[in-house]
Amino acid sequence: MNQYLLIRTVTDDSIEWVSGDRSAIAEWEYGTTNGVAYHKVHRQTQLAFSQVNEQGEWGNWYWATDATNGMSYQSGPDTVVRGQFSQNGKLANSGDTSFRAVSSNWPVFGFSSDLGPVGSSPVSMLFSLGLTQDEAVQFAGSSDYGPLPSLWKSYFDTELDALSFFHHDYSTSSSVATAFDNRVATDSIATAGQDYLTITSLSARQAFGATQLCGTQDHMYLFLKEISSNGNMNTVDVVFPAYPIFLYTNPEFLKLVLDPLYENQEAGNYPNDYAMHDLGSNYPNATGHSDGRDEKMPLEECGNMLIMTLAYAQKSGNNEYLSAHYDLLKQWTSYLVEDALYPANQISTDDFAGSLA
Repeated sequence: MNQYLLIRTVTDDSIEWVSGDRSAIAEWEYGTTNGVAYHKVHRQTQLAFSQVNEQGEWGNWYWATDATNGMSYQSGPDTVVRGQFSQNGKLANSGDTSFRAVSSNWPVFGFSSDLGPVGSSPVSMLFSLGLTQDEAVQFAGSSDYGPLPSLWKSYFDTELDALSFFHHDYSTSSSVATAFDNRVATDSIATAGQDYLTITSLSARQAFGATQLCGTQDHMYLFLKEISSNGNMNTVDVVFPAYPIFLYTNPEFLKLVLDPLYENQEAGNYPNDYAMHDLGSNYPNATGHSDGRDEKMPLEECGNMLIMTLAYAQKSGNNEYLSAHYDLLKQWTSYLVEDALYPANQISTDDFAGSLA
């Protein structure tokens, strides 16, 4: 008699994604769209442009997979959903309708699939996890203060349209990502060997993982969160060590992260004659420092802005960018000429070390 093993698998998403406040009430739903099955989860009372314990308190999380015949789903307490699969090898195709606090019976949202008998051919499953926010960042720019939409809003009419495209685009996006990884690997090993590749591959992921595209197709921005510290936005001395990977990937990425810094200061929203340290004290609020009381790092930030702006112009061939921002560039250069020899008391990017004086 022929014998074989059936492989069944289960995976779930925890409600903890929706809020850093474990007492916050969450809501959820299950649905399908264009061959994609999804759990949608979110905070019941959303707090736009707010964070708790470094977690965003607004937007909708989607946990999705292919809606195949062998797939089952379930939402409910973690012990119930995981216990259902452990006992039966599949989920119950049912939904928990008791919306509650994140930490109340810890809701989870599961998918299970029957992968069939063990054989020589590989079998795979595809899952997507994503966050949709209609408005992603508050920005004080040339048009004064206002919210900016997430860039995906310019390409899709609904969240489900975006989810469907993202999920079905896996083959293309994976191919593009693999090509980029291969390029980084080839260049890094040729430059300094395998250890250098370890550094560059991790650095690239950290740099891009801290960014978010906002605005519209005609006027987009790239915002960067200062991670592992206090959440400042587009911090100049944090952009500076990241700018080589932006230039390497596409010089326009550097322009997109510099643009909001220029726009805010050229609109007269910053009173000091040196370059601003960051675009806002707490992500995602890029509201600047109209009182001029940002972290004082004038020499370093002036030099950083001059170097990065020139680097962008050289790599992109866009010398008009220098002309467009000439007044600020001249102002910052004059500050360096006048103050660099005998600098005022200030800090450096190693602000944890305290004042330079």
